[in-house]
Amino acid sequence: MRNKIKNYRIFSLFAIVAIISISSFLISCEQDEIYVAPPPPGGCDTVNVTFTVTIQNILASKCVSCHGSAGGVDLNGYANVKTNVDNGKLQNAIIPGGSMRSLLSSCDADQIIAWINKGAPNN
Repeated sequence: MRNKIKNYRIFSLFAIVAIISISSFLISCEQDEIYVAPPPPGGCDTVNVTFTVTIQNILASKCVSCHGSAGGVDLNGYANVKTNVDNGKLQNAIIPGGSMRSLLSSCDADQIIAWINKGAPNN
């Protein structure tokens, strides 16, 4: 009889420890909210790039003064820019080592490349 009581106490103690352990494990698995930090202010947005808002402004401020109707490459208006995308001149000018890369910020070049990679849409 004494042996049965001893076994019962050991079993009870084991059951209590198991219940506490499982409860602790389940509570610790509770999912916390994941915080996703917004891009830093002034960060380079290469996702929301459009011709009319992004590309045209970059070209107007950095390129058109020399590459308007002169300079062998016309970057006035979408049709002319698209022609220079299709023939590869714009990409070759802005890649590292390209003739115009030094005039563009890294962000400007990244935005133009992102727009070209999306098919250079007239948007």
